[in-house]
Parts: sequence; C-alpha cells; structure tokens
Amino acid sequence: MLFSGSLFTRLAAAHPDVSVYHRLAGAAYGRRGRWLVFGTVYTLILLSPAVIHLTSAEALGVLMGGRGGPSPGLLVTLAMLPLAQVRSMEDVGWVSVVGTGTMLAAVAVTLGKLLLEPLPERAAAATHWLPPASTTPRLALVALLDVVFAYGGQQNWFRYASTMRKRSNFLLVTRVGAVTMTAFYLLLGCAGYWSLGSAYDLSKPITSVLPQDGWTVLTNAMLLIHCLVAYQININVLTHLVLTVVAKHRAPARSWRGWGAWTLVSGVGVLASWALASGIPFFSLVIALVAAVGDVAAGYLIPALLALRLLPLGRAERWLCRALVPLSVALSAAGIFSAVREIVHDSAAAP
Repeated sequence: MLFSGSLFTRLAAAHPDVSVYHRLAGAAYGRRGRWLVFGTVYTLILLSPAVIHLTSAEALGVLMGGRGGPSPGLLVTLAMLPLAQVRSMEDVGWVSVVGTGTMLAAVAVTLGKLLLEPLPERAAAATHWLPPASTTPRLALVALLDVVFAYGGQQNWFRYASTMRKRSNFLLVTRVGAVTMTAFYLLLGCAGYWSLGSAYDLSKPITSVLPQDGWTVLTNAMLLIHCLVAYQININVLTHLVLTVVAKHRAPARSWRGWGAWTLVSGVGVLASWALASGIPFFSLVIALVAAVGDVAAGYLIPALLALRLLPLGRAERWLCRALVPLSVALSAAGIFSAVREIVHDSAAAP
C-alpha cells in the first residue's frame, strides 16, 4: 500500500491534466492499456458498492434483531438512493469525516467487549499461529485475498488525488492510512482470536457474532453509518466514471439534464449493487472474489505497469515493479478460481 501510494502520487503529479484511470493507461500503453483498466479497475469500481451494500445490510440486520418488515437490503437501498445524489467529491469528503469517526468508535467499543467481557466461547476455542491441517489451499488463498481487500481501495485513489489542490500531499494520506489501518487490524485481529478463537461464524463480520446487548447495537449502528458513507463515496466514483466514459464529459452540468443523468446512473448503480449482494450473500467469499478481480490489479499490477512506462524509476523500484507484474497476475488468476469454486460449493450446500 505504501509503495502503491508513492506510485499513484507521482503519476498524478506528472499528469495533472488526467483525472480518470483509463486515460493514463492509454497514454502509457494505448488501447491495450485502456482495455486492461476497463477489465480490472473499472470492474472493481462496479463491484465494490455491492460489497459495501452487503456489509451495510449485515449491520442493519443485526440492529433489526430478526424483526419482521422490509429486508435490510431493501432498506439500505432506499437510504442510498438520495445519498447518492451528492455529486461533489469535496462535499462527500466532508461527510467521510463522519464515517471515519463512527468507524473508530465502533472499533473502540468492539475492542472493549472482546477484552473486558468474559465471552463463553473463550474457554473452548483454541487458536494456532499456523492454519490447521484442515485448511485447504483454496481457503488459504481466499483468506489472503480478504487481506488484500482490507488494504484495497486503490481503484478510487486517482479520483481522490486528481481533486486535491496539491497532488503531492496524497502520499502523506496513504502513509497515514496504511499505518492507522495496520494498527487497528492487528488490535482487532489479536483481540478477536484471543477472545473468540475459532468458535464463531468466520464468514461474518466480527460485529455480527458478538453477544447481543446495548453496546453491540451501538457498534453496529456506527458501523452502518460508516458503511453508508463508504457506499456514498464508491457510488460517487462509479457515477463519475460512467458519465465520463459513456457521456464523454468530465461531470454533468448544473442543469436538469445533468441532474437527470446523475440520478439515473447513480440509481442504477445502487439497484445493481442490491441485486448482486442479494444474489451472492457469502461475505468473505464475495470480498475475495472482488479482490481477485480488481484489487490486485488496481493496487499492484497496473500501478507497476504505468510506473514502468511513465515514471523515472531507480534500479530497485524498477525491479520491484517488474516482480509485481507476474506475481499480481498469478495471484489474481488463482484467487478468481478459488473464490468461484468456494462460492459454487457453498451455494450447493446451502439449504
């Protein structure tokens, strides 16, 4: 993530007139570069809202407590349709501060429950430093791709960097993000396995398997707010991309036609995300599949390819970029195969 952040920052600074990914790839590799971006990064942009929709529905389902009424997925859709109409990335950026704050609060409450409450599973749930013998290579690869997804989001980075007044500051943003994310991932991972072991449903977020009480409700409420903000950001990027590529302009004008185009595209994006999340409701496997399809390419393969063609690199950086290319291709191919196999297996086993 740190190396990707360095490459993205330098690419954005070297090409201030470019605000979308495929044009940068086209400048480096022509039509082949553009199609590579369409097949990986832009596919990821289309799929990412579905993952966030699934997470949002999971958090809302816990809040609803199994009560009757509309499905959580439908309620998330109804909430997102008006939120998706915020078009300015600067406006969305201010809202993201709320999302970050609620996520940090949710992490703090979850850590407190894991460390302070005597959970009944603790005594019976042994964990190990290495995967147990029953772990298949496919499951191990799915777990690795879940980690890749956790450090993902690079498909949106060029959109972020291109809207900054000083693009070189984006490197600091990625460094702070990488350090902060790693610290919280380690805290939650260690506390979770120490407290719960493996005696819980590993296919669900940890906030969905904790004993239900007022603190759990609060945690899921804050998680839901964070997910809705992340959903809003991803739909914004998706809508901007579709309008830029299909409508052939950078952003819709402030007119009835412009507002209508944004409303139509963002609405279709939300509805499509709901449909996809409802069709494949396997949280961990969906994340792994999305990571294999796009996160590996967006975070490692394409930045390395673009840097090799467009940036002056030192010897060590050049060798690192050259190594990332075949490794990324191999990981992506193996990950897609493993995730699809596991989804098919779990779908066949589902009642």
